[in-house]
This record gives sequence, C-alpha cells and structure tokens, in this order.
Amino acid sequence: MVPLYNHAAYVEECLNSIRDESWPRLELLVLDDGSRDDSFVKAQAWVNKNGTRFERIWLQTQPNQGICKTLNRLIQSAQGDYLALTASDDTLVSDGIRARVEHLHKHPEQLAAFGRLKVIGEGGKILSRIEKSQRQGERAWRRPRLLTRNLLLSWPLAGPILLCRREAFNATNGVGLYDETLAYEDLDMFLRFLSRDALGFVDQVVGNYRIHANNFCRDDSCPPPKDESCRVWAKHREQFCGLNRWLVTLQRWKSERALFRQAKFRHVFARQFISIWRRWHRINVFLHQWLR
Repeated sequence: MVPLYNHAAYVEECLNSIRDESWPRLELLVLDDGSRDDSFVKAQAWVNKNGTRFERIWLQTQPNQGICKTLNRLIQSAQGDYLALTASDDTLVSDGIRARVEHLHKHPEQLAAFGRLKVIGEGGKILSRIEKSQRQGERAWRRPRLLTRNLLLSWPLAGPILLCRREAFNATNGVGLYDETLAYEDLDMFLRFLSRDALGFVDQVVGNYRIHANNFCRDDSCPPPKDESCRVWAKHREQFCGLNRWLVTLQRWKSERALFRQAKFRHVFARQFISIWRRWHRINVFLHQWLR
C-alpha cells in the first residue's frame, strides 16, 4: 500500500523497490491524496511500464483527505492476506516483505510484525548518524518480553517497517482501522498492537526511511494539533496494565509540554523519570544479553 502525496521526485524509486521485492505474489495499491505536483502522472506512467509484475494493481487519486483516511481507503481496497505500508518517498529492501510474512506464519498469535530500517537522505545516501540512534532499542526488540517496555520508553519507529495481517484491521478480531481524527497514524496504531501483545520483531533491515525537506511530518501546511501526542497516549492508557500503564501515563505527562508556555511540574517529573528509567532498562537489556 502506497499513500502518495507530493513525492514526484521519489515515487518511481519507491515503486521500483516494491517491484524488486522477492516475494512472488504481490498486489500494488497506490492512492494519490491530492498531490500538487505530478506525482500521480509519474506513478501512472510507471504502472504502464511495470504492471505485469503484479497480480493486481489499484491506482487512484482523490482530493486531499489526510494520511489516516487515505490508509483506510487503501486497506478497504486491498485483497491480499497481508498488507505492507510504504510511504511514497521511502523504499523497501528486497526480502523485507518475505521476512515479515514468514515471521507471521511462525507466530499466528501476532497481528503484525516490524523490522529494522536504515535512514537515507534525498539522494539515497545512508545517514548512519541517525541510524545509530535506533541500535540501543534493537537489543530489546529481539526479546519479546522486553519489546513492549522498550517501545513505551523510547519511540524510534518510523517508515516502511510495518506489515499486518488483513484481519488486524477488523474491529472485532483485530485493532480496527486508523483513527481518522488524527493527523498522524503511526503512534496510535503501534500502541494498539502493543496493548494486545500482538506485535513481533524481524531482526533484519526491511526498508529505508527518507529524510528530506518535504517529509509529510514536516509539511507546514498541515501541522498536527498541539495536543495530539498527549491525546494518543491518554487514549490508550487503560488498555495497558501494571508498570506499562505507568509508562503510558508518564509519556502523556511528558507530551503536555507542547500545551503550555511553561512546563508544569508533572511534565518535568515525567521527563526526568523516563530518562532514568531508560538508563535502567538499557542496563537490564544488557544483563539479559550477557547472562543468556
């Protein structure tokens, strides 16, 4: 699934990476969300040249609706058993879909799986400095018991790393569709999977996340509401229990800083406490690895 928005410079590279994926049976779904450049024209020309690679192609355009509504329409249009999200400025790594599908075959209790990523610049060069910031979390992601706690303490996930079962978006058996009241989709959806222990980790690079001047999250024309992060953490608090619920509460307090010109006491407390807790968690992860 490719939500396309003002990425004429990158969409062909994105689609090439999907075409080159080693998993043999693929459907390609591209939805242009009211791009102001020629993104849709370039995608359409690419499909005309490469369409025979896919079992099914669904290419549409619409007036601008935002990322969550766009994703929900893509999900509802899909026919495959597994759905992988790839932004139109990012790229996949060959075997990334295969690795995540095979992981979910081995873990039927999980609804979704994510893998590692590399961060690239406008020209595709790997930005190793940013990639290094994720390495501390990877040790914990390899141990299912520590994965949830690590992600609640520190949130380094972004880009084309998530692959879900189709039923994951079912309101009864899964976690439902994306929340269309939100400007950004990823934190809310990952918290849903984490609250159900339904998220798995694949220890290999599955995609490349591109940093550039026109990232959707940097588009000044659609800034997120100041309270959105705080609202998302608050929304999911009751779905966790024990220590994890406290971590969600602290993250909510920490995110309140954007709502006030002067930080309140509980924001300062949450920020310092989470910082200490992260250090202890890293030591705990290291000890688990050393004693293994």
